[in-house]
Amino acid sequence: MLPAIKVRLSFSKKHRLCSTKLIEQLYSKPSASSYLFPFKVSCLYTQLPEDMPLQTLISVSSRKFKHAHDRNRIKRQIREILRHQQPLIHQLLIKQNKQAALLITFVGKEHQPFAFMQERLNTTLQQLFDQHEVAPK
Repeated sequence: MLPAIKVRLSFSKKHRLCSTKLIEQLYSKPSASSYLFPFKVSCLYTQLPEDMPLQTLISVSSRKFKHAHDRNRIKRQIREILRHQQPLIHQLLIKQNKQAALLITFVGKEHQPFAFMQERLNTTLQQLFDQHEVAPK
């Protein structure tokens, strides 16, 4: 019997995309993108400044959500969903020797239940990585 491997489920500063050049590239010419309400996810396969397989930027429109606490709540929920998916995505990107910058945009006009958001984001990520044969289960 194999020993249980303890996976650290965190979303630290290293996991966040901060490079202005990469952010501009993500918005202008992503490698792949996928849309499933309430998420639009874009991905750019590139060399990252940090030694991480994946860095993520989360965006919520201030035009649709006027109050910062509403935007922050949605971002917190997205980070929580992504935090549980990260080990699978990291493992697949490492196996394919790739690094990716990910942009997750919440395009809904109102709050959604956490379970609905989790199902939709997981499906959207699945579609996105299927386009480039990197598919988390």
